[in-house]
Amino acid sequence: MKKSIKEKVLEIMALALEFNCSEAGSDNTNKKPAFFVDYTGHVNYLTVKVYKNGWGKDVESDMYEILLIHDRMYEKKLDDIIEYMKEVYKEWENKDEVQSQM
Repeated sequence: MKKSIKEKVLEIMALALEFNCSEAGSDNTNKKPAFFVDYTGHVNYLTVKVYKNGWGKDVESDMYEILLIHDRMYEKKLDDIIEYMKEVYKEWENKDEVQSQM
């Protein structure tokens, strides 16, 4: 696997870990976004789901991507996923900031 692809896959995983494990990570009542990331090694697939308003039974994801990871893949798709996850993360942080100022 090319180093640039590996680094982007790891960044996606790190964003999910960092965000999901932050304060109130398991509190679904506040509709905190949730990131789901799964790497299936035997077929080299990366699955990413983002729930902007929190995960719940019967809730559809706002983003759902299944990617075959290989050296000739279109890396822009990984960049787009990273950007989307960062936007959701930032929106959530700004929401907390606005609420604390009220």
